[in-house]
Amino acid sequence: MSLPDSWAAALDRYPYEPAHEPCRALVFHDEAWHWAMSRIHGERYPVEHPELTDPSPEYRTALP
Repeated sequence: MSLPDSWAAALDRYPYEPAHEPCRALVFHDEAWHWAMSRIHGERYPVEHPELTDPSPEYRTALP
């Protein structure tokens, strides 16, 4: 999957919520990264793609 396709797939699964959204501050046990990787690679992604278990430093610095 290309980088633009992966970003689109992640946003489709877990859309960006602007700062003014009332539920934006909710904290979930699993972060958006987990749900995006699960949707893109399947529920077994931690076993089949262990390198994707944790977000990359680039991902963390790209967050708004």
